[in-house]
Amino acid sequence: DQRPPKGKKFGSLKVGVDVIKTLVDGIPGTDKGLYDKAMAKLNDLVGLEEVKREVHQLAATLRVARHRQLHGAPADIGTMHYVFSGPSGTGKTTVARIFGDILKSLGYLSKGHFVETDRSGLVGRYLGETGLKTKAVVEAAVGGVLFIDEAYTLAPNNDQDQYAQEALATLLKLMEDMRHDLVVIVAGYEKEMRSFIRANPGLQSRFANSLQFCDLSQAALSEVTRNLMDEAEFKADESTLRGISKVLSMLKEREGDLFGNGRAVRNIYEKMLRRQAVRLTKDGGDLTNADLNELIFEDIPCQELLHLSFDQLREQLEYERVSDFEQGLEALFRERMRSEGATIR
Repeated sequence: DQRPPKGKKFGSLKVGVDVIKTLVDGIPGTDKGLYDKAMAKLNDLVGLEEVKREVHQLAATLRVARHRQLHGAPADIGTMHYVFSGPSGTGKTTVARIFGDILKSLGYLSKGHFVETDRSGLVGRYLGETGLKTKAVVEAAVGGVLFIDEAYTLAPNNDQDQYAQEALATLLKLMEDMRHDLVVIVAGYEKEMRSFIRANPGLQSRFANSLQFCDLSQAALSEVTRNLMDEAEFKADESTLRGISKVLSMLKEREGDLFGNGRAVRNIYEKMLRRQAVRLTKDGGDLTNADLNELIFEDIPCQELLHLSFDQLREQLEYERVSDFEQGLEALFRERMRSEGATIR
């Protein structure tokens, strides 16, 4: 029998028990499969180009640090705790999860799991309970990433907010004690997070790194919409897609800093699915595959979200179409005049 014994190495495999992981750059303790999967998820995110660029740079730095360690050279990477600041719905939680996978794949975290919490998960109803709650959450995250959303709500508004003070004091101590196998990411709106970090010298020293998330562009919002539809094999004609894009644009203008970005897209998408379901079941009868997979203009929740009728939405789109056409003609005219050496006033 030429088969290897169960559990013994055979080439690059461990038969019957485990498959030996492919290593990143051949570095012991790394996992190339997990690394490649995490980087693919990062690259697939819509928009966030600056965030993705910075995470790529960080990953490269960590890989080089691992090489330096192999060669016996100093490789101090410093603190890995981060501040993620920016509007809601811009992918902060998603990037934090990917961040944990990258650190796990490169051997900087033992587990790479993700624990999410907020003030309610850290602060108790009385002072003694707060310390215990915070300690339990942090200990559950050891080996992975602790993500604290809306972390600025932990900033004491005054000396009387002893609950927040106790939570922060406990958090800072445990972050220091467990710094070799724990990454803490605090997240929230940019202005509030800036004030939060500046309010406490301990926070400033531990959260030396930051990533800034920006509102998604109109093109990115449209791409997110198409991705959601493609994943579920839904189809929509161009007028419907333009209508969705216009509703998103109007919501963004109306809500300002409170606009939900990716969450707003998903909200509209889910409302469209409900409207489609009501429309398809209204009259009964057999439904074709085309019926089930099509979203139409009348499925857009413009009345619900903007108190805008379908006719008013169509008028908005027609106005934009004409305006875009006129601007295109003007640009063409100016380019023609410049090419002929004419002066444009």
